[in-house]
Amino acid sequence: MTLHNPIIKLYLTIMVLWLGNNLFAQYPALVFKNIDVNSGMSQGDVRTIYQDRHGFMWFGTWDGLNKYDGFFIKTYKEQHNNPISIQGQLINNIIGIDDHFLAFGTLKGLNIFDERDETFQYYTIGNNISNARIVTSLGKELILMMDNFLFSFDIKKRKFSKIDSKISRQLEELFITGKFGFNRSEKVIRNVYDFLIRYPEHFGKLKKVLGENVVNDILVDKKTNLIHVVTNSGYFIYDLKNFSQKKMVLPGSNKCILMEGDKIFIGTESEGLYFFNSKSLQKIGKYTSDKTQTNTIGGNYIISLYLDYQKNLWCGLVGNGISYCNLNEKIGKTIYTTGSSKGKKLMSNNFVAFREFSNGQLWTADINGNISVFDQNYEIIKSIKPSEIDKNQQHIFIQEFQETKDGQNLLLTDKGVYIFENNRFYKITKPYLKENQKFGQGMVVLDDTLSLIATREGMLYYHLKKKEIIDKPCSLETGANIYSMFKGEDNYLYINPFFNGLVVYKYEQGKFIFKYKINYDFNIHDRYERKDTIILATTKGILIINKKQGKYNFIDESDGLPNQNLYSVLPDKTEKGSLWCSSNRGIFKYNFINKNIDIYGLNDGINALEFNSQAMAIRQNGDFVFGSTDGITIIYPERMVVKNKNSDILLHNFKINNHSANNYYDTSLFIYKIPYHENDVSFSLININFPNSNTPIYYRISGIDKKFYESKNPADIRYSDLPIGEYTLEARLPGQDGTWKNLTKIIILAPWYLKWWAYLLFVFIFGSMVVVFLRMYINNKLDRQKAIIENQKAIEKERNRISSDLHDDIGSTLSSISVYSELADKYYQTFPEKSREMVQKISFQTQNLMERMSDMIWSLKTASQEKISIKSKIQDHCRDLLNVKNIEYDISVDENVDRHLTEPGLRKNLLLILKEAIHNIARHSKADKAHISVTLGDHCLILFVKDNGIGISNQNIQNGKRAFNNEKKGRRYESHM
Repeated sequence: MTLHNPIIKLYLTIMVLWLGNNLFAQYPALVFKNIDVNSGMSQGDVRTIYQDRHGFMWFGTWDGLNKYDGFFIKTYKEQHNNPISIQGQLINNIIGIDDHFLAFGTLKGLNIFDERDETFQYYTIGNNISNARIVTSLGKELILMMDNFLFSFDIKKRKFSKIDSKISRQLEELFITGKFGFNRSEKVIRNVYDFLIRYPEHFGKLKKVLGENVVNDILVDKKTNLIHVVTNSGYFIYDLKNFSQKKMVLPGSNKCILMEGDKIFIGTESEGLYFFNSKSLQKIGKYTSDKTQTNTIGGNYIISLYLDYQKNLWCGLVGNGISYCNLNEKIGKTIYTTGSSKGKKLMSNNFVAFREFSNGQLWTADINGNISVFDQNYEIIKSIKPSEIDKNQQHIFIQEFQETKDGQNLLLTDKGVYIFENNRFYKITKPYLKENQKFGQGMVVLDDTLSLIATREGMLYYHLKKKEIIDKPCSLETGANIYSMFKGEDNYLYINPFFNGLVVYKYEQGKFIFKYKINYDFNIHDRYERKDTIILATTKGILIINKKQGKYNFIDESDGLPNQNLYSVLPDKTEKGSLWCSSNRGIFKYNFINKNIDIYGLNDGINALEFNSQAMAIRQNGDFVFGSTDGITIIYPERMVVKNKNSDILLHNFKINNHSANNYYDTSLFIYKIPYHENDVSFSLININFPNSNTPIYYRISGIDKKFYESKNPADIRYSDLPIGEYTLEARLPGQDGTWKNLTKIIILAPWYLKWWAYLLFVFIFGSMVVVFLRMYINNKLDRQKAIIENQKAIEKERNRISSDLHDDIGSTLSSISVYSELADKYYQTFPEKSREMVQKISFQTQNLMERMSDMIWSLKTASQEKISIKSKIQDHCRDLLNVKNIEYDISVDENVDRHLTEPGLRKNLLLILKEAIHNIARHSKADKAHISVTLGDHCLILFVKDNGIGISNQNIQNGKRAFNNEKKGRRYESHM
């Protein structure tokens, strides 16, 4: 037999093609996620892509700028009459400057974006030089190509200056004379600039290449000394040493190129994305758009490529937005999804029950009752429709697959129990069974002949040999509706009534011995036994039970689980203490020894995050398979690589009273200092991890929250009326080893009157007031004592005055009365007329004495005590003296005189002076009219006495005793008025 035999040639050709196809198929397919205008983008033509330091993705289009956090897209466009909006609708490229600023080159010029308040500052040169394409960032300055001229932009001074150097002139010459495609603004300028900086001696050769082709992108591979150039006419490779064309790798119009390790990606105009090996330059794969599939690239016209720090490959499309995929090695894969070609062969991709039988076949049931049987390579062996199981039943829901020791394959369904034998299904039932008794929820083998079937209405016995249900009542008291049941080691029987805890029996010699019961409202989906411990997957988390003692504890979301509604606890043979759990939020691995949690989601080959209760199995080859609402997920624990940890939690959009909190942030202390009257704070927490899943975020503000709260990703959080104090915002993702990240500190500042120096001030003021009050109290007490002493002196003085007056007036008068009495007695016998005269004088002196005593008593009383006023006293004297002489008089006394004249001596002397003046008018004036007035002046008392009598000449004035006394009395109180 020779190679010229046509049969051998055909065979070899088929083998080569088959091997080539299999080699090609060995490379894992890239699963793409697509974002377009329907997702919120401003436009579908994406010319530039950039990831900032936080992880946000920025897309520059021909009509505005887009920011993407994995969940939502925010659009920035030029706004008329808004100077802080971006200027220029066509975005050339994007670059980060520092912690807070991004630079955007647009057709109108340069825009600097401040992420703290999301405002733009616009800069241009003028003179019709505006089209800004950022070349690179050199720390304190940006290098830009503006209308084919190279400029420097000082970031601090915000000023342009033209660069005049050999490199700048060469670059300007290249872009004036060379041929470039419309993609020049994104990467070509930057790559050509870098090339000239590193290899200035190759300017002429590069100029020749750029002049011969319409160049869209270039790439220099330092390891191989090759230059990769993509043009409108093909993908070329040049040798850096002699700059000769080495080969054309890919014909056609190619728009962009990206290298990652040993991989080269080429974006084309109409052929989608090509994938090459950078060493062999052999084509590995090609990814094109298929509108009938959900996970293919969104379009075949690719003009920009970008690789972020999580190794997501982003493809900027023309007309179709963005497509991206993750290049990291996956821990598993998902097959038979709605987006896969194999999914077309299945009636439904929502799997609800799995079982690998002893023959190595994996039996699966979907939500519509269809059965798919797979081999070890997950190829479909057979498909069974519900009508093939039971022609009389329109729909069958398969709850569970079972296999007995003697090889019986059983189906527990909602219509009864079926046996699969000889490629046929036989229904096991009894006519008297109720509908809920036909609904099989679980099955355990008790011994060689007897099994127990749990239903929604009690237990049924099943005879393994006779293959029929036994008409025998079950004595177990567990409740009617049994959700799940399984048998453990040592013949322990675990029965889980529907949301009614767990009842444990031991089966010995045909009898059930009650052991213990756990009263808790959960359902059980799976179990795993380890020595004296049984571990259960429940609707409340992981339940760990000591089998002998019945003691238990839960592991739930408060311990870091991403979800507590669990469907499996599959043991990992490669890692001690680790269990694989499927849930409603993806798949995770939990180690109950060190409490570590690893979460796997959309970036790890898992297509859907929601799984089903009985859809899990460990295959004989070690694969873990899980049935989800969209496909079969396969995990390879024994050949699993170390998983990259999730990206960190980002705090952003921190606001105070709905305004930016930037002005309150202390950059030196990394803390927000917030006034007490502006204590309404809001912020967002986000875990950027493309494609983002709904992994929860746990957070709290220490000092306010006693427990940690769960929120979806991203989390929008608000706290109102925070009290004065210092707080820490803490957060973490599930599976981060139980550690909490301190995102920031918050201080609600106290008002000035509650600060330490205010307290010192208040203490000082209070102390000063105490001192003042003490001084006032002491001074007041001293004043009172002084007043008492003064009062005592005044009393003594008044006593002396009264004594003097009594001595002067009363004493002398009494002496006169005594003399007149002796004379009257003496003259009584001899001179009766003399005696009578003496008696009259005694009477006059007595009356005069009584008047003086009345005046003295009146002067001692205050105005409030004495009802007789000064005016009345004056009227009494005028009546007694002037009326007798027929002298008319009028008296005018200020009404406030009585209130101000409180000094007894002053009152007395005032009255004596007036009496003396009235006496003189009556005795000497020969007047018929008189006027008397007493008024208050400025700190003085004015006495005015006037008559129309003859008067007294100055020469005849004699300073008699009365006048002298009156003057003395007036001067004595002059200083008091």
